[in-house]
Amino acid sequence: MTGARVPRYHVADYWRTIFTGRIGSSGGHAQSMADRRVRIFISSPGDVVEERRRAAIVINRLAHEFARFFDLSAVLWEYEPMLASGSFQDAIVRPSDADIVVLILWSRLGTPLPEPYCGIDGRRPVTGTEWEFEDALARRQLAGVPDLLVYRKEARAITGSAKAIKMTMNQFLM
Repeated sequence: MTGARVPRYHVADYWRTIFTGRIGSSGGHAQSMADRRVRIFISSPGDVVEERRRAAIVINRLAHEFARFFDLSAVLWEYEPMLASGSFQDAIVRPSDADIVVLILWSRLGTPLPEPYCGIDGRRPVTGTEWEFEDALARRQLAGVPDLLVYRKEARAITGSAKAIKMTMNQFLM
């Protein structure tokens, strides 16, 4: 991902921990693929589309590499069926139901969600990215999962028109 500096050995160590820890602990009994499923929820606002696409590619490559050990899949709203009668957030897997949540940020926080979505402190409106992070964080504090990985694009933010800048600023002032 552009701007993300993650040494290779950290990534390898992370996956080794995932494989030998939670996933590989079958107590000597054979596990079904359903028992060895790892879902990675990708959360990001619209200004990191390329990084989101790259994350999906990496997850697909890892899924092929580790297929004999466990079923690895990306959870992306783009791959979920959408209903015209509700929010897209209603149609996707909750981040708290994933094993790993990857949050990719740059210069935006995303699109405000409709009622009944709110932040963990009750604030409204809350953006999709904020809600996804807080949903995962709340479950992490209670149950120890999902793992939360946060990446921030370090490239200089591209500012648009005065209207676009005002809309971005309003996200932080709501």
